Amino acid sequence: RLWLEVWYYRLKPFECAAGFYLLGFLALTLFHRKKLGIGLILGALLFHTLGIALRVYILQRPPVSNMYESMIFMNWALMIYASVFSILRKNSLAIATGSILSALVMIYANLLPIDSSLEVLVPVLRSNYWLTIHVMTIVSSYGAFGLAMALGHRHLFLRAVGKLDQNSEAESAALIFRVIQWGALLIGTGTFLGGVWANESWGRFWGWDPKETWALITFLGYLIIVHLK
Repeated sequence: RLWLEVWYYRLKPFECAAGFYLLGFLALTLFHRKKLGIGLILGALLFHTLGIALRVYILQRPPVSNMYESMIFMNWALMIYASVFSILRKNSLAIATGSILSALVMIYANLLPIDSSLEVLVPVLRSNYWLTIHVMTIVSSYGAFGLAMALGHRHLFLRAVGKLDQNSEAESAALIFRVIQWGALLIGTGTFLGGVWANESWGRFWGWDPKETWALITFLGYLIIVHLK
């Protein structure tokens, strides 16, 4: 694992992924080279997945223990969802929009003054079981909501400049709604699992602390959108 850690720092997989995501977005949107764009984005996803896999193997735990890891994993989940929705809908709308957001978030993560090193977990988080089923579920929901945000910004921008016809607008709105539905399901499940973990760790399911309260507010906020729709 020591040799792999040295190789990880030399390879810089997440920086490579950010570059390929950006190039893939440009190839798809500016130059209309669909095959090249998809190929670049898949290459970025390969680097992205490799970087996460290396962190998991080296540290022997899920890669969601701090802000840097959460941003990277959220982005990975975002691109998985974008790829799935693009395959299901047989267009590159989701994957193109997700790639530019992923590139920007990964660049931003590397510019922030946050620790990106391979560090040991603090004692309260030393539970691979709950890190896997609770934290990864919650962070995955951020990926879905991030994709919905990017798609929403795209929708508003194209509508403002008059580039959306009636069919394109309906397709874009339907995609955003589906992504929000998936995110709401994930964050609701993750919030419930967090309560189970809290009951196991501290002997109470719910304590109205800031993380619990805002997780519930976020869930209810998105649930209102789904319900009204």
